[in-house]
Amino acid sequence: MRRNSVTKKRWIILAAAAAVICVGIVAINLWQGIAARQELLAELAKETAVAKYDTLLVTVSASGSIVPDTEIALAFSSGGQVAEVLVEEGDQVQAGDPLARLDSAELDLQVTQAEIGLRQTEIQLEALLEGADADQVAQARDARDQAAASLDLAQTSFAAAQDSAAVNEMLERAQQAYNDAQASYDYWWRKWDDGEADHWYVDDALEKLEDAELALRRAQQQADQQLQAASLEMERAEANHRQAQSQLASLLAGANERDVESAQLQVDQAQASLDQALLRLERATLTAPVAGTITAVNVQVAEMAPAGQPAVVVSDLDALAVDIVFDEEDVALVSVGQDAIITLDAVAGVQFSGEVVYIAPVADTRSGVVLYPVTVRLQSTDAASENGEDVTVRSGMAADIEIIVTVQEGALIVPFRAVRTDDGTDYVLRQVADSQAGDGFERVDVTLGLMNDTEFEITSGLSEGDVVSVVALPDQGRDGMFGMGFGSMFGND
Repeated sequence: MRRNSVTKKRWIILAAAAAVICVGIVAINLWQGIAARQELLAELAKETAVAKYDTLLVTVSASGSIVPDTEIALAFSSGGQVAEVLVEEGDQVQAGDPLARLDSAELDLQVTQAEIGLRQTEIQLEALLEGADADQVAQARDARDQAAASLDLAQTSFAAAQDSAAVNEMLERAQQAYNDAQASYDYWWRKWDDGEADHWYVDDALEKLEDAELALRRAQQQADQQLQAASLEMERAEANHRQAQSQLASLLAGANERDVESAQLQVDQAQASLDQALLRLERATLTAPVAGTITAVNVQVAEMAPAGQPAVVVSDLDALAVDIVFDEEDVALVSVGQDAIITLDAVAGVQFSGEVVYIAPVADTRSGVVLYPVTVRLQSTDAASENGEDVTVRSGMAADIEIIVTVQEGALIVPFRAVRTDDGTDYVLRQVADSQAGDGFERVDVTLGLMNDTEFEITSGLSEGDVVSVVALPDQGRDGMFGMGFGSMFGND
């Protein structure tokens, strides 16, 4: 009996201890829950924002480098030896200022020759338009008469060559000698063939026949040459006579329209040759096409400058721009004339205004990515830093660009970090006043409009002046966070 009594007391003690432990655990859990709730509420209240009506700027952004809006690389159109370099890097130049020159001695000579050629054609045209005077007509008649006399003499010489007794006698003698040699050869051939003579006589007769044949051929050639020379002389005389007659007739008739046109064309061609020579001479000197700063000089005196290679670079450093690229989605939002906000890595807290001035019509594919080059021009480079010092914008500085693609006036705006998503539904945590639980937050589903990198437009769900939390919290589902429902966590029933 005593043993059972001891055992019973032991169980009672153990039960009491267990009860105490359970009560302690419950108390601890309650205390931890209250502490967690207070801690979360404090965290939520630590960073809040007020929904307000304002202007929402929707932008697309990119990065690039500051470049001169106008940069011109000048090259000689033809190669040559550099005679002068008139500028250095950093020099300021005005439009039309000479920058560098090639040796132009040969080009000067070409200009002189072209001027002489032009003057000659002009004189010929002037003479044609003025017409012939009496002296020129008289000279033309004398030339015609002389040509006619020469023609008569040439015709007489040709007729004499055809009927020349000496030539005919020479041909007859040569022909008779050939005939005699042929007869002698035939005679001795028959004698030898009949066995009445030695073959030596045949060989001798054949040799004489061949000599006679050669003499006859030479006599014929000599006669033909004399006749041909006389014929050619007569033809030349006839051509000279025709030309003299034509010149006289032209002088008497005066210049016709075709002759004047031909002479004018020769003048025009000579003028074009002179213009071309002058252009080559002009291009031997590089001149500044615009006012600006010399940013590169790539030639030296006495060295050979190759044609087409940049010799001097002129940049307008007063007008700066930024070259950037956008993918095909962003470039669809960009158009020429849109405003842009420009910030520089080298100068914190300073913004410059810009404008989109160029969008490439054709994409530039890089590593399989379709990109469109875009140029944004700085509208002004005057600004001051946060400490009030003037800011100097230089070519080559890194720049961030935000192009304003949409301006939404009167939008109800909250910070980007105030909006959360739960299973496809957008919501915010709005602060509420609860007299029993103290200040808390409630979930409010919202409808979103436009957005940028830092703000959302709320089209429904909130009102101006609502306070929302912008603390980033892990989302545990629609009905609970950190194991507590929204009612117990944020003071809602």
